[in-house]
Amino acid sequence: MKISSEPKLTADSYYEASVTRPLSRGALMSELAADVCVVGGGLAGLSAAIELRQRGYSVVVLEAKHIGWGASGRNGGQAIAGLACDISVIEKQLGTEAAKRVWDMTLEAIDLIHERRAAFKIH
Repeated sequence: MKISSEPKLTADSYYEASVTRPLSRGALMSELAADVCVVGGGLAGLSAAIELRQRGYSVVVLEAKHIGWGASGRNGGQAIAGLACDISVIEKQLGTEAAKRVWDMTLEAIDLIHERRAAFKIH
C-alpha cells in the first residue's frame, strides 16, 4: 500500500533536489535487443546493470518513473557493515564459516560502493 505522501517524499528528497536530469525519453515505443533487461532503475537494478555490463553483456534498464525514483531516491545513503540482526542469528542458520562469508560480503559491498562512486564521479 502506498502512503499518500510518497510522491512528496520523493520530490522533496535531497537527491532529487541536487541532481540535473536530462530530458525525459518518454515511453519505450519500439523493440530493443539486449542480453539482459533489468526492470527498475533503483540501487539494486543499476548495480545489477553495471555488473552485467562489466561482464560483457548488453543491458537495457527499464524504469517507469526516473532513475532513483522511489525508495532508492529517499534512502539515507548509509553504507554499514553487517546485517540487520546479530551475527549469532546468521551463525545459527548457516554455521560459523558461512556466516563469516556473509559478513565479508557486507564489507566487499562497501568497497564496491566506493569504487563505483569514484569510477562514475559521484560526489
